[in-house]
Amino acid sequence: MAYVTYKNRTSENYRFTTDTLDDPAIADLKALLEYNNGFVKRARKTYPNSYYALKDTYGIRIRARGPRTKAVGIFPSYYDTPMENATRYDVYIRKN
Repeated sequence: MAYVTYKNRTSENYRFTTDTLDDPAIADLKALLEYNNGFVKRARKTYPNSYYALKDTYGIRIRARGPRTKAVGIFPSYYDTPMENATRYDVYIRKN
């Protein structure tokens, strides 16, 4: 189940949080972005100087959230939560 919470969110690219990677909301967002990107890609080929040809294409970025582990060796793993330890996932839109 996807839900939106803006508590402790500073990015304007944040879209929603989900408990599983198999959530249909992720597939719906991907389909919407592919549909939108199709217009931009066709405009770039057909009308290179049009308004839509100058727009950016977008994709999604999924960030794992949950408990972090302590630093091991010289690489600190506490900066991001590893995917295998995630209890929920934040979904963001990114420019390609």
